[in-house]
Amino acid sequence: MTTSSEIIAAELAEAQTDVATLARLQSAEARVKALTAAYDKAVAAEERTAERAAKQAQAERFAGLSDICITAEGKETNILRTVWAITYKGPHYDMMTGETVTAEHMRRGLGNLDEHVLEFLIERHPDRIPAEIMAFAPGDPYAALDAYFIACRRGYANGPLAAE
Repeated sequence: MTTSSEIIAAELAEAQTDVATLARLQSAEARVKALTAAYDKAVAAEERTAERAAKQAQAERFAGLSDICITAEGKETNILRTVWAITYKGPHYDMMTGETVTAEHMRRGLGNLDEHVLEFLIERHPDRIPAEIMAFAPGDPYAALDAYFIACRRGYANGPLAAE
């Protein structure tokens, strides 16, 4: 059998829990504001850190690359048959000295470029992409080169250059 003091003790414990809940709920609005501000600060700091890391990774990826130049070889009028000569300066391992030095590289054809060199061209020097290729997607070097590579695989061009 439960005594009255036990009943009162249980009710008191329940009331104390309710008071604690009420106090927590009354301060909820202020806590939401403070936590929202703290969350926004933390997200902004994480974004800045990620941006710095991305810039550093990009700088490391493009380290040593410079002076990229694309020229058409010959007098081909069909863009899909044009042979592009790409020259650039980049790191080169010298087996005689065992050191990495900067050397001039030359590739024939955009498809023969290393991926990081192609990204260097697109991200750092989109103005050096030939106008004939940029005509596939004016203002968007990624889309223009993508359309160019697709047209080369197909053997014909769709879109703006198809009429030429």
